[in-house]
Amino acid sequence: MNLQNMNLSGELFSKAQNAISIDLEQDIYPYNDMERYLRNIFIRSKFIFSDVIKENENMLLVVNIRKGVDEDCSIWQRVNYFNKFIRNKNIIKNAILIKLEDPLYDYDIEDGIETYRLIIKCKINDLKINKILKAIGNQDFCIEPSINEECFFINTERNLTFYMYDDRGVDIVGSNFRDIKELYDKYYNWVIEYIFNGEFKGLGQDKKDG
Repeated sequence: MNLQNMNLSGELFSKAQNAISIDLEQDIYPYNDMERYLRNIFIRSKFIFSDVIKENENMLLVVNIRKGVDEDCSIWQRVNYFNKFIRNKNIIKNAILIKLEDPLYDYDIEDGIETYRLIIKCKINDLKINKILKAIGNQDFCIEPSINEECFFINTERNLTFYMYDDRGVDIVGSNFRDIKELYDKYYNWVIEYIFNGEFKGLGQDKKDG
């Protein structure tokens, strides 16, 4: 596996051949009842996650840690922050940290941003997965714990990738059309756009076609 060239960024969905994008909000709004909103976001994200990666399956947790070249916080401080989300500390011994040679986004050079990639081989029980999903959902609301970094959960047995970008939604990418189609069918009412065999369809298009 080429750790430098793994196509893992916020643009994961748009570059995929088979993918679905799922809306976690579904007509619930954070400022009416923040506690209820975040609870529902977590429940939905955990429900989807459990279909992408099963308890006994091998996986990778890949974290893109973006850092300004003039930022005071060291890369190791940023990496160590993730210790609170690890249940089995033994997996840290075999973790890999690399600095990406190429910018992750076109504007990174101008903005002076470097990206480091933390790669951890693990299983679900090695992680505090509930805490991670909640932290990703918290990132825009100044609520701790919070994770602002891009986190990708890769099922290495079925080649499925789960990417929850924030409280709004989840992208799921797979190499196998059948796996993605099964998830599409199950979460049909939550899907906002999808790509099947390289063909993109947006919000409601399939429902109109049907």
